Amino acid sequence: FVLQCAEEEGDLDAGLVRALDVLVREFPTASLNALMLTPDQMFAVHINSSAAAPQRALLELFDRPEEIPSGHSAEAYFAMDFRTLPDAVHVISSGLDEEGWTPVPADTAAVVDLTTRRVTALRMPAS
Repeated sequence: FVLQCAEEEGDLDAGLVRALDVLVREFPTASLNALMLTPDQMFAVHINSSAAAPQRALLELFDRPEEIPSGHSAEAYFAMDFRTLPDAVHVISSGLDEEGWTPVPADTAAVVDLTTRRVTALRMPAS
């Protein structure tokens, strides 16, 4: 779907924004953390501002709320972070509680230039 939108828009960034806008409108309470790779860029898609974390299901797995692993609270359940190293850019989707990671803002895609490892944000339009 992203490739179809990109072809119709004539631009990958515009196509990704259009495809994600459609998905957010059609599935407003869903979340999407996804990676998309091209020869020149990696897109770390982080769409989740309207999604609710499955806290009830998590509470059923543990005896006490404090036993829920770090990064799985309602506030951090859909988190996506990145860090840039001299030879790589790492992207994670929740679960790590370490310093040195930068949050990917909700409803954006972090765009990584694979040559320079420069990270920019591709902001999605408000739906």
